[in-house]
Amino acid sequence: MIRRFPFPKDDGKDDIKKRLNSWIEKQNLTEEETCCALEEILNQKKNIALVKKNAKKAGFKLERFISNKALEIYYDILKKGRGVGYISKGWTDSGFRVGEYFELEKGAPSFKEKFYSIHKLCSGNLISIGVTEKVPGKVGISLEIGIYQGGFSAKVLKSAVETIDETTQKIRQVIRD
Repeated sequence: MIRRFPFPKDDGKDDIKKRLNSWIEKQNLTEEETCCALEEILNQKKNIALVKKNAKKAGFKLERFISNKALEIYYDILKKGRGVGYISKGWTDSGFRVGEYFELEKGAPSFKEKFYSIHKLCSGNLISIGVTEKVPGKVGISLEIGIYQGGFSAKVLKSAVETIDETTQKIRQVIRD
């Protein structure tokens, strides 16, 4: 008879794994659903850690974490206590978005001129513009710079945030004029 190696005794260190497995089994999910959900959660945790690490290295503070059906990650970005944009990532996005959002009065006499100036500022800085009309009489404008996950670093984050912030400051001046 072959002597078999005795399995180690349970020392209680894996208690969290047991509790998690027990909870998962009670959810009546298929193995595929379970693996998919766990993979999404693991990726989210890794992405949160990556964003926090790079934001700290770049000298930013993150506030107001949001995660929902559409967003895997959302944080407001602050520099020296001042809001300088946001970082977000959707569940199926291949990278992150650094951006800013503001509203423009649609009925203002100089709306078209201001919007054209905003478009020129963003185009010149490779910033994407998203336009929505959520509130009657106002146009919501999203400015965003995409960062592919493989190229995400503190240096790239800092550059994107600075570009968004500088452009936003110029846009606020255009809106005031």
